[in-house]
Amino acid sequence: MSRRTFLRDLGHGAVALTVVGLAGCAPKTPGSFDPLTYDGNLDEIEAFWCTEEMPSTPPVQGSDLGHAVPRRWARIGDRARSGYVLVRGGEATVVDTGDWCVPDVIEGALLAVGLDWSAVGSVIVTHKHPDHWIGLSTALERAADAVAYAGGADIPHIASPRPMVAVGAGDRVMDLAIIPTPGHTPGHIAVLDEAAGVLVVGDAIGYREDKGFALLGTSEDVPQTKASVSILAGLDFDTLLPGHGDPIIGGAWEELTEYLAGA
Repeated sequence: MSRRTFLRDLGHGAVALTVVGLAGCAPKTPGSFDPLTYDGNLDEIEAFWCTEEMPSTPPVQGSDLGHAVPRRWARIGDRARSGYVLVRGGEATVVDTGDWCVPDVIEGALLAVGLDWSAVGSVIVTHKHPDHWIGLSTALERAADAVAYAGGADIPHIASPRPMVAVGAGDRVMDLAIIPTPGHTPGHIAVLDEAAGVLVVGDAIGYREDKGFALLGTSEDVPQTKASVSILAGLDFDTLLPGHGDPIIGGAWEELTEYLAGA
């Protein structure tokens, strides 16, 4: 298994009831390349993360509170890594563009909800880790009028072709609530669609149907991450969409609170 695959699948993608660490995987030394930190070295970051293959599964679609229409969200990607398209009327927000270097992956999710690039008015990046924003440049090229947003503390470590807008507590994008969830990274944010009961959690926590919830091993501050997950449990949602793992469609709040009660 390559170091890239190990980092992606174990560090980001593996979720269980424990924190999965990367301490034994090529520790960073002064001056060495850190694949999780962009510091002006875009060529190195792209060479490490850039993924051009299409996801192995078609976009997962979610309806509005159990109704057949309208479609309120679709997943970009697959279990290994995911972004999401959230829909309000005829407008769309892309939350995390993933590490795909081809915009067709995002376009597939837009088509799944009956929209195209012209409907994208905003792109939100949940945090600074490059596997969540490598596709940002191509997305903003296709969505020429879209505004890009992220938590202020993480913006310096996100490569964007145009200025990003810092968002935090109390802010809204396309009437979606921005929820600060620091810990995995200092500027990590989640996105809540209150009307649809949908919560996009980025890497605040991961979930797999066969293993349950877990904090991800690349969290920079584990105690703060745990505190942020508790904040998420205080929100009102029915569907939970993680950056790595499987969406929980229906009963998500109950599953999260049960996990916290036993953690």
